[in-house]
Amino acid sequence: VTVVVSVPYRENGYEDKIKLIRGKLEEVELPVDKVDIIISEWMGYFLLFESMLDTVIFSRDKWLRDPSHVYPNVCRMKLVAVSDETEREARIDFWDNVYGFKMSCMKTEILKEASVQCMEESRVISSTHTLKEFHLTRVTVAELQFEEPFQLTIEQDSLCHAIVGFFEAEFEGPQHCEVLKTGPQSPPTHWKQTVFYLQDPIPVQTGDVMEGKMSVSRSKKDPRALDISLSFTLSPFIPPQTATKPLTFSSKYILR
Repeated sequence: VTVVVSVPYRENGYEDKIKLIRGKLEEVELPVDKVDIIISEWMGYFLLFESMLDTVIFSRDKWLRDPSHVYPNVCRMKLVAVSDETEREARIDFWDNVYGFKMSCMKTEILKEASVQCMEESRVISSTHTLKEFHLTRVTVAELQFEEPFQLTIEQDSLCHAIVGFFEAEFEGPQHCEVLKTGPQSPPTHWKQTVFYLQDPIPVQTGDVMEGKMSVSRSKKDPRALDISLSFTLSPFIPPQTATKPLTFSSKYILR
């Protein structure tokens, strides 16, 4: 990349103003003690996939003169509930009948894998919840593994097939703020959305509340991957006429 990038700035006469340094940021030596700004496109699927934020934090603590000058400076992980029967059928339920053969045992393993795909806005059936907010000026590596509560309010009668995760990245300057949005309500990006399919679709009604928690941690087998645990209880907006146990859900996923 550095070889290709070096051509345009030389052609435009910026050789005396731009210096390209090739190497791992944790290992390179800079010609200066401190820098004025850090701009990095480190974001992965569901924000934290690939663990590239570690390098930004290292660079900030070692070289940045003013910690407020790191961009993006705020990132938020978000969740919504979706109804998506067509995609679930194509990715998961078709194993019930593969050219006449029952292969339902495959569904258990496939459901453990978080799926990265573009979800249409029309599939969203709930409010949006901000699961976690990171301020890049002060976040630590330890804070990138967490467990947080969430609450989603259902906004239409439907079947819930999955919980979907995405992120926003904020570039806030002294006079203007730009926000990179990767959710289903925004134009598609190469980050798409991260889909956590439920074992079985859940009937939901307007006003129902999903209340639970999600934990995110690095996979011990692959530091680039994420281990994610999701659990929630569905509380109906209209209480049932007869006493019943609330619907609960719990599952573990890997994003790789």
